[in-house]
Amino acid sequence: MKNIIEIHTEKKTDEWVIPHNKSFANRALVIAALTKKVVTLKNIPMSSDVQTMLDCFRAIGIDFEMTQNNDAVRIHNSFLDADIKRNQSSDPLDVFCGDGGTTTRFLMALLARGSSWYCLRPSLPMQKRPMKGLVQALVSLGAEIVEKKIDGDLVFYIKGPLREGPKTVEIDCSQTTQFLSAVLLVTHDLEVEVSPINIEGSYKYIEQTKDLINIFDSKILNVQNTEEIIVEIPVDSSSLSYPLVLGALRPPLKVLNCTQLDPMQADSVFVEILKACGLNIDINAQGLKIDSASKNLRPLDIDASGFPDLAPTLCLLASYIEGVSVIRNIGSLRFKECDRLAEMMKILKLFNIEVTLFDDVNLRITGVKGPSQVKSIEYQAPDDHRMIMIVALFMLLNSGGKISNYEHVKKSFPNYFSFLDSK
Repeated sequence: MKNIIEIHTEKKTDEWVIPHNKSFANRALVIAALTKKVVTLKNIPMSSDVQTMLDCFRAIGIDFEMTQNNDAVRIHNSFLDADIKRNQSSDPLDVFCGDGGTTTRFLMALLARGSSWYCLRPSLPMQKRPMKGLVQALVSLGAEIVEKKIDGDLVFYIKGPLREGPKTVEIDCSQTTQFLSAVLLVTHDLEVEVSPINIEGSYKYIEQTKDLINIFDSKILNVQNTEEIIVEIPVDSSSLSYPLVLGALRPPLKVLNCTQLDPMQADSVFVEILKACGLNIDINAQGLKIDSASKNLRPLDIDASGFPDLAPTLCLLASYIEGVSVIRNIGSLRFKECDRLAEMMKILKLFNIEVTLFDDVNLRITGVKGPSQVKSIEYQAPDDHRMIMIVALFMLLNSGGKISNYEHVKKSFPNYFSFLDSK
């Protein structure tokens, strides 16, 4: 049957190759689009968020080419040059940006640097996610942004340019730090001071944004006029957490292309969390390895506000560590592709794991010793790649199951199911 995948209970392989980081890639693409040099980004991931960003670049006139094996992209011109060629057209150019948070929010900020009208058209799931904080920040910097409903769809008409500084803008980060990253990326060459308010977590994502800006600034200063700027995209720590949690619960594991961790990625902390639980993990030039399980993994009590994308894998880990684990400060999960807080509770209960929500942002999970071997589950997945990936691991560790709407894994890990026993 179409859009249904069946998960079995045996691992197909102990060796994984994980994608490169889509968050890094989309940030790098935005800075490259404002750089008046040829920029090559190596290890470009094939995630749908990044591919949609490139489709949008093509639509707005950014000239780029992929290498023959599609693992790098070379960008030849800037968005500012492409916008000038539109001659401040009064006819809005449609830009279909899909359902990605970084894709949609970063593009909105990028388009606000232009002088022509653009119509940003997110797909339905993204239309339900927060945008107000970013709209307010860009308008305060001089952009015109008009929200409209067209045939039931929410669209954003956007026209810049952003005003030159000096200027200070406050950005509310209570729902997502992507608003802050978007503005930092598109004002890094302007005299704009960005002041975050209500920032409660995800600090590493801001550090990643600032670090990448510094990388580009340094390379721009040091290249000759005829040289191109080359930036390499690291492997994705968020994607790494899925084989890692599986390896922790059912070793062995080898991740062939993870030869080092990227400290600028918040989710790289998962390796240290597993070590603190009592697991031995080795990382060297041959990859990451887990050879054997720990006999006594220790329960968790962890503030996950700085790495909310790890919440699904933390929940799975806690489910099969005997004792009570607590995962704190994950209220931001409500504003992801779905309400991940509610959906993770639903998944845990499907597999007979006792879970309690307290203080509205914390989960208390009573783990069991070894999988509970519940009967085969049928799961209708929301349009959320992380829920799909984590429920597949629950099924593999128990009695298998079927997932409807599984194809959304392409958002971050297109070949995820090639490493599982599935059909």
